[in-house]
Amino acid sequence: MTVDKMRLQPGADKAILRGIFVLCTSVLFLAIGIGTTNCGGGNSRHLISSDVSPKAGGPVSDDFHSTVLNSSLWSFVAPCCGFWQMDGTDAHLIVPSSTFHDVWTAGNQSVRVMQPTSNVDFDVEVKFDSAVTQQYQEEGIIVEQDSKNFLRFGIFSDGTTARLFAASFVNGTPTTRYNIAMSGGAPIWMRVKRAGSTWTQSYSTDGTNFTAAASFSFTLAVAKIGPFAGNAGNGQVHALAPSFTALVDYFFNRAAPISPTDAGEAPPPLSPLIDVWYGDVQNFGQNGVPQQWVNILGTVSDPVGISSLTYSLNGGSQQTLALGPKYPRSVDTGDFNAEIDRALMAAGANTVTFTATDKQNRQTQHGVIVNYTTGQTWPLPYSINWGTVPDIQSVAQVIDGKWKIQSDGTVRTQQTGYDRLITLGDISAWKDYEVTAEVTVNAFDCHDYGVGIVVGWQGHTSADNGVIKPDQPRSGHPFPGLGWFSTLGNNVAPNAQFDIYANTSATPETAQAKDTTGRKMTVGAKYLFKFRTVQNTLGGSHYSLKVWLASSPEPANWDLQADGVKTQGSIVLGAYRVDVSFGKINVIPLP
Repeated sequence: MTVDKMRLQPGADKAILRGIFVLCTSVLFLAIGIGTTNCGGGNSRHLISSDVSPKAGGPVSDDFHSTVLNSSLWSFVAPCCGFWQMDGTDAHLIVPSSTFHDVWTAGNQSVRVMQPTSNVDFDVEVKFDSAVTQQYQEEGIIVEQDSKNFLRFGIFSDGTTARLFAASFVNGTPTTRYNIAMSGGAPIWMRVKRAGSTWTQSYSTDGTNFTAAASFSFTLAVAKIGPFAGNAGNGQVHALAPSFTALVDYFFNRAAPISPTDAGEAPPPLSPLIDVWYGDVQNFGQNGVPQQWVNILGTVSDPVGISSLTYSLNGGSQQTLALGPKYPRSVDTGDFNAEIDRALMAAGANTVTFTATDKQNRQTQHGVIVNYTTGQTWPLPYSINWGTVPDIQSVAQVIDGKWKIQSDGTVRTQQTGYDRLITLGDISAWKDYEVTAEVTVNAFDCHDYGVGIVVGWQGHTSADNGVIKPDQPRSGHPFPGLGWFSTLGNNVAPNAQFDIYANTSATPETAQAKDTTGRKMTVGAKYLFKFRTVQNTLGGSHYSLKVWLASSPEPANWDLQADGVKTQGSIVLGAYRVDVSFGKINVIPLP
């Protein structure tokens, strides 16, 4: 199979992803760490002085020199989950891993910002401070008449070489215009010029000397234009789509550019960069022990790639860490999770030293102080109001993923993918209790997903359903009870349902009770999840779940009930391929 054909048929790997993609219809206007709105809403409007409008009514220039996306100009679109972030110089278009965010026969699944424009001739230029390095990562420009008729101008990686690509879409059916090898790297400049029905794409590695592809003719009544980021997988080798973040320094109409520009992102250091997400001083045990492990999470990156990452505790032996995206718990490129047994922690200050080595044998070390408190039992009853706490780790423990407290008093995922988890509670003392949590889904994955609450958590294990996988971090995830909304088994979106689920040696990956009413969760609506576990007369525990809209009174009856394995352990707030915000949490003991 040719490179072109593999690129253009990203849905071939149905065995790995367990089904065919179903397009989501939501348009999202989201912000990471800036504030959030529900699907279909919008951020408060900000008029950025660096926007320049051409007199002819064509595309408007923006150098993204702000910490807020100009929502009076741009609409953020992410049909299959995605995020945007502003750092003062660049717009970040963040594409999650696993699920395809491709632009092909399934429609335009890309993560993008689009602006309205008049149907006139134009010549636009975009500068990307990011490079496509993994197979089927992509960045480029979409020129749109409507959702079925548009043009895609992109730069993607075939796994070895960057390629300049263009395709036209008529009623959703694509036609490849060209797919040619090019010089890659970052930064990279791309231009798209329209003269009537003639289109020309060109690129540059220095911003001055441009190489043009062959022009082609295509009739389009242009209504929108903007930069995009995407990914896809290679079905022939069962590779899921890699995560990718396109860094957009500017988007200019060349008839009215912004001068001077802000110069974009600084070049990355010529050595490994270790970013520890929750700080270089972290505290554990001050509330009690929610699980066996302490988790230190972060990302490591390097211009030439990372060959290894290790950590040591208090000067001890080096432990090798698995890096994303090859391992399910580390979803994005370079993500790591140092999962350290609490039994190895000394009371007081501990030093965790990370050592990263790149593919040219350059090394970087990074130290983290872990203050560990012993002898505490997590109190019960217990509640969390995220809007009044200094940080997540002061009231809970992040097991997996990037999370951030929002201005609306919730804690929200900053990436989507395999199990993004926060735990709270006591590994030994918590047995019979009831937890109530506010849950708002901001976006579902287009393929499969789940969101809910685990009870009886002890921690990950090396045994994953009987198979020993001595990974770091561990992939086994036993638990006696999970109340959630999810796609189960061979179900795919939108065929999700509420259920009570368990994963123990007696009940491996088993739905204990399923909702058959067809109830769904609405994106952007706040729900209350109430999940109860209490010991039964059978030597196990009885589980009860109810879910209702926060705007409605609590129903008198439970939605689902089931008997299962006895509960002992903490609570986990969990999101599987869902962008979710958890609000207030309240846990009460039961007699």
